[in-house]
Amino acid sequence: MKQITSNQRTINIISKAVALGYRFFESETIEDTRIEAEQYLIDNTDAIEDQCEVVSLGGHGQRVDWSDGKGYDFWQQGEIVDFARHWHKEPEHKVYHNTVIDSEGQVVNLFYYVGQTDFNRG
Repeated sequence: MKQITSNQRTINIISKAVALGYRFFESETIEDTRIEAEQYLIDNTDAIEDQCEVVSLGGHGQRVDWSDGKGYDFWQQGEIVDFARHWHKEPEHKVYHNTVIDSEGQVVNLFYYVGQTDFNRG
């Protein structure tokens, strides 16, 4: 699969947002423009979904690692979700935890399945 550079990802995000009506000020930094374009895409386009587990670090928070396979990698560490709010739900229940923009400018909602717990085990 062809890899997309960080610079090309930024261009893809801004171009896609502009095509949908986003306007930016040329005096802004490219980073500020990319961030605003990302939010514009989140607010104005449909997202796809991708499964991404939230790993417990045993009392030291949680971690998420996700890659679009084209060059963009996302990771986060800290308190990402409250597992206690979801453990009693059905195993196939999706819990959404992050929204990212991939290398091509596509909005992606990341989720994990609750899975089997002592409570919902049938």
